[in-house]
Amino acid sequence: MQDHVTGRVAIAAFPSAAAVLVPRTLARLGNDHPGLIVEFGETSSPTQLRQLRAHRIDVAVIGVGPDLPAYDFEGLRRDLLLDGGLLLAVPANHRFAGRGTIPVTELRDEPWIVGKGLRDDPQFGAWPTLDHPRIADAAKKWPTRLGLVATGLGIAVLPEVAAAAVPTGVRIIQVDDPAWLGRASVAVTVRDRSPEVTATVEALCHEAAQLRAAS
Repeated sequence: MQDHVTGRVAIAAFPSAAAVLVPRTLARLGNDHPGLIVEFGETSSPTQLRQLRAHRIDVAVIGVGPDLPAYDFEGLRRDLLLDGGLLLAVPANHRFAGRGTIPVTELRDEPWIVGKGLRDDPQFGAWPTLDHPRIADAAKKWPTRLGLVATGLGIAVLPEVAAAAVPTGVRIIQVDDPAWLGRASVAVTVRDRSPEVTATVEALCHEAAQLRAAS
């Protein structure tokens, strides 16, 4: 990593990446590059890519996967941050809570807490391969969704990148689902990176590796 990068950089992330990965990255940048001014915003992946192409942000942290839109990355550069993971958030007193992994077939009759937002923004719904899930409630923000889970109103899909941010009263478990092909979190920038952008992506990659090691 280059030493003592200065200047300004704008980074955005989808909400679950903004819960843990980006705050840790901002702290690392503040320690390694105290002269670097970092602007941060939280928004959907499609909005980030539009902002990146319009030069309103410098680094986009987005989610990609077979169940998400096929984004246009022409002329852009991508770095894989985290690969894999959707988890399940359940109340601490739920019958799943003491189990490390459950088969997807056991999810069929569960009530789900799902995301709610603008019509064109990707949302986390019920488990991706379930047909006709029972939706108990919907909320825009992750703290609200996880709060609804904690009170026993339903269970929720949780991206692995946000697992370290679950509140008291919520337990995280894995789902055994051979039909689920996975998602990934990636950092997207223009091809020719400035020193500020390079330092930011390197910090993201470092903190993502720390999250992988701790999982």
